[in-house]
Amino acid sequence: MKAFKMNKKIRIYCILGGLLGNKTQSNRFLEALKKIDWIEFDYFFVTPEDYHNYSAPIWLKWSSALEVAYIAHKKFNDKCKDRDFEILLINGYEIAQGVKDIIRQYPTILALDATPILAHELLQKITKDKALCLRSQIAKFFMGHLFRNVFSNVDWFMPCGRWCGDAIAKSYHISPSNMTIIYCPIHLDTFKPSLNNSGRPFTVLFIGNDFLRKGGDLLLRIYKKFLYKENIRLKIVSSDSCLSRDFSELAEGVEILKDLSEKQIINVFQSADLFVLPTIKEYLGNVIAESLSVGVPVITRDVGSLKEMVKDGFNGILMPYNSSEEEWVQKILYLYRNKNVLREYSINARKTAEEMFDFNRFKVDLEQILKKVNPAQNK
Repeated sequence: MKAFKMNKKIRIYCILGGLLGNKTQSNRFLEALKKIDWIEFDYFFVTPEDYHNYSAPIWLKWSSALEVAYIAHKKFNDKCKDRDFEILLINGYEIAQGVKDIIRQYPTILALDATPILAHELLQKITKDKALCLRSQIAKFFMGHLFRNVFSNVDWFMPCGRWCGDAIAKSYHISPSNMTIIYCPIHLDTFKPSLNNSGRPFTVLFIGNDFLRKGGDLLLRIYKKFLYKENIRLKIVSSDSCLSRDFSELAEGVEILKDLSEKQIINVFQSADLFVLPTIKEYLGNVIAESLSVGVPVITRDVGSLKEMVKDGFNGILMPYNSSEEEWVQKILYLYRNKNVLREYSINARKTAEEMFDFNRFKVDLEQILKKVNPAQNK
């Protein structure tokens, strides 16, 4: 390979998703960019406040993707229309639609954890509303065509997971040679197993602010019906208002934690024996990567890219999508009663994290991609 030389710093502009797990991934991009000495960068997030500050017209609000695209378009024109940059980095496919004209002008890297088609396929899988399902089918066709034009102008893709990468190749005819599969970049020197977990009750952990979508209500039900009878404790980390509104009467043994710092969350992980996430809609869960990094085995639903991280019978248990409450209880109790299996899963969880989630490897991959799309390098 030809040696890479840089006479001046390359200017990158980043437009980043700032909602829930997408914000975590966006922050990892910024951390990695700070460690690359031959670039300089600026950025903005699409935040919850922008839904008010750049409110989309009613006719666009039928689609969350088009609403975000409108917000990104307006905010770009407001914040950086006259900015001077050479490479565009976007996290979130919805944002790409909003700046499609800019993508045509500049080398562009697009990171995404799903595609519009995948998003609507998953919605159709979980909804019982026939009218919503029909509307989603129509939107899937429309969005597929709309985003195909956007994706055709992107220079490099960073899909989160093989599930997403395969969909980009199949649905939008993007060559796998123009993409790098990524997962959830984790600082493994910070998220690491505890050296001493003895002398405390068996603890099941749940973390998720979008409590109902993440399946927290299912976990509370099965704890109240079955698990509280055992020497098991349930810790829930969530700031969702529905907990105080709809779940005010909790079973004994349930602890609710809110507004924790990263250090506190790591401590909570390190005090847990098992992480359970019965999520009904997920693309790629950062929290699962964090749990595996700390050596805490995971039980979760087979949805999105989760099966690429949670390997059934190796570092956790992958539940069929329509598993019953009794089946969830059975698997939790199996690991509770088989400590040797749980210990083996814990060791394998950390191995998985070292192979898939190392932040330093993510930084190297990002730097290589920037070199590939750098216009100065390609002259």
